[in-house]
Amino acid sequence: MLIDVAIHKKGMVLPRDFVNDFGHLKSAQVIYEGNFTDQFVQDVREGKYPVAEGVVAKGIIDGKRANDVHGLWMAKIKTNWWMNELKRRAQTDPAFRQALAENSSEQG
Repeated sequence: MLIDVAIHKKGMVLPRDFVNDFGHLKSAQVIYEGNFTDQFVQDVREGKYPVAEGVVAKGIIDGKRANDVHGLWMAKIKTNWWMNELKRRAQTDPAFRQALAENSSEQG
């Protein structure tokens, strides 16, 4: 599934441009548009959006609009269900132990 596009020498495609230019392909669904808030993070973690694993949130830092690409930020938010599933699977599978370690450090 397509979640990002980087154009050589131009950088990452901005969120709205990504949807406009690549939304017709099998790509990540937009589940929320608005400010990145603690409430949004909590809602994703608690499973209030139609995702199992989590989301990649993207935005532009205020004041960087003259060159949006340089102000682009991204953050991964995992659902509690996904983190618990990784913990369960990590008990018997080394690959899931690695995935759990990576996901835990991202969520810290």
